[in-house]
Amino acid sequence: MSRAQITSAKRIVIKIGSSSLTGKAGSALDAAAVNKLVDVVAACKKRGAEVVVVSSGAIAAGLAPLGLTTRPKDLATQQAAASVGQGLLVAQYTQSFARHSITASQVLLTTEDVVRRSHYQNAQRTLYKLLQLGVVPIINENDSVGTQEIRFGDNDRLAALVALLIGADLLVLVSDIDALYDAPPTQAGAQRIHEVSTVAEIEGVTLGGAGSAGNPDHASQYNPAKVGNDASARPWENPSAPYPSQPAPNRATARIGSSLMGSGQNWSIPEGFDVQGFVQSAKQNFINLQAAWDRSDISALRVMMTDDMLLEIQSQLAEREQMVSGPNTTEVVMLEAQLLGIEDLGEGYMASIEFSGLIREDATAGPSPFREVWNMTKPKNGQIGWLVAGVQALQ
Repeated sequence: MSRAQITSAKRIVIKIGSSSLTGKAGSALDAAAVNKLVDVVAACKKRGAEVVVVSSGAIAAGLAPLGLTTRPKDLATQQAAASVGQGLLVAQYTQSFARHSITASQVLLTTEDVVRRSHYQNAQRTLYKLLQLGVVPIINENDSVGTQEIRFGDNDRLAALVALLIGADLLVLVSDIDALYDAPPTQAGAQRIHEVSTVAEIEGVTLGGAGSAGNPDHASQYNPAKVGNDASARPWENPSAPYPSQPAPNRATARIGSSLMGSGQNWSIPEGFDVQGFVQSAKQNFINLQAAWDRSDISALRVMMTDDMLLEIQSQLAEREQMVSGPNTTEVVMLEAQLLGIEDLGEGYMASIEFSGLIREDATAGPSPFREVWNMTKPKNGQIGWLVAGVQALQ
């Protein structure tokens, strides 16, 4: 994206992190920092742009009034801090925007609001109307009632979802980190990345944690030994028992396995299982499997799923060829995954993982949300890995 395109963007999403608004954890909300951001937003609006602000800072802003000097570890105290801090945060934005005679509004979202179709459409309508009325929406995750969002969420991700939600021309991430690095900047030898042309250029980048006032995290490397096979290379391989299928939808679906259903199970996760590594690998294989489905690559699909699943997919592909002319293309715009649990089946294991996000099936249209659970099995002998055995669409 050229500088000219950046400066002429008509619809902009700006995300600012907690550490850029409060400094180190426990410090008060920095009014000067808020004013500086608001001045930039006002300048953008003056030249005719529409602006949405995705703002962290609710939990961080609530620490000082509660007498806390560090971010709490337990969820209840985090939610209490968010409840106190959200009011302070919005009040500061309201006051600051009033200097420019601009109205600000508060919009609290969770990931569910942008991956569930009905919630997605409602949020989209609301934001469109606010922008039409000249309002600057201040969006934050609903931390005071959220669970997964606080522990695992990141407003960078929310900002990206919001940018897709409103069809933004530009997404700007404001941080107290001065550049994009190929490793955590505190790590010796970390190098700046000045420009990224394709995602492939940063596939080897080691992810670090949040800003200095954010939710700390740690980089993690996938350990296939904890899964019991070469799961980092081919985590879907393994024969399994079939899953019952549901009647096919009225039209040929572009989503692989979207008419399949898995059985409900009571899940648990074994102690020591590398959940993060498994989920990262599963997300990559979700993309690989979708690509194989798009190009009707039976050979590639065969090594990723059970024989019974493959038969069902072959039937769906045949139906698609009769109803859809031309190549099938599905762009995975945003993808999240959560391991629900693993069940011991005696001679093997069954894993259930929930995927959600946004996909684009028509290049001329916007992305659509999806949410589904994939069931996978793997034998205990470790000779082969995980294979997709069934898919349950949740919306």
